Amino acid sequence: MFRLLGFINRSLKYSPTFKHHSTYLLTILELLLWLGIVIGLVKQYYFSQNIFGLVSLGIVIVIAIIPSFYLLRDFFSGVYLKIQDKVREGSIVEINDLKGKIEKLGNFSLNLIDKHGDIKSIPYHKISATIISKQSNNANLNKVNLKFFFPRAVQTNYIIPKLKVEIINTPWVALSQPVLIENIEHVNDEYFIEVVIYTLQPHFAEDIKNRVDENIKNYY
Repeated sequence: MFRLLGFINRSLKYSPTFKHHSTYLLTILELLLWLGIVIGLVKQYYFSQNIFGLVSLGIVIVIAIIPSFYLLRDFFSGVYLKIQDKVREGSIVEINDLKGKIEKLGNFSLNLIDKHGDIKSIPYHKISATIISKQSNNANLNKVNLKFFFPRAVQTNYIIPKLKVEIINTPWVALSQPVLIENIEHVNDEYFIEVVIYTLQPHFAEDIKNRVDENIKNYY
């Protein structure tokens, strides 16, 4: 039933914020339902004096609760952080000594891409005990101009959308600001596209350009 509700929730077109919160509300309700089933079984076995069933259920609960404790700890920490909008995919954050972009939000941990492009998996319970500093507001961002060169045969209307996607996919670009095309200029048998981006540190510009130059070649 909850899988069907989850599918309907993802299919309906309403505000991302409502969909964001309703997804985790459904998960909590499903967990509470399973907890209610366990409590109901305990009561049934107890009042029917089914000692064997009660002992068997107790053993299963004890075996399951030890690993489940750690999973539930991370799960509820994650739900709290998501409901409070402290973590969001694509946002640039600082968690302890790690700075980077949140690539993926899982049920028990998130993946953070650091300035070197390495992916770090961080359990939610560790995050909830730290201060998360969002770095996506304008006061903390630096404007950077980058030039990308292409052969004249490559059409601009073809390559520009792909160039923007490659830039956005780098872990150092602030997603709170759009990628802007500043200038297009032809030089001999090639042309360059000058773009404006925002990043936490100016020295990230070289990392961004190197990553994009390497990946954009796959399109022509």
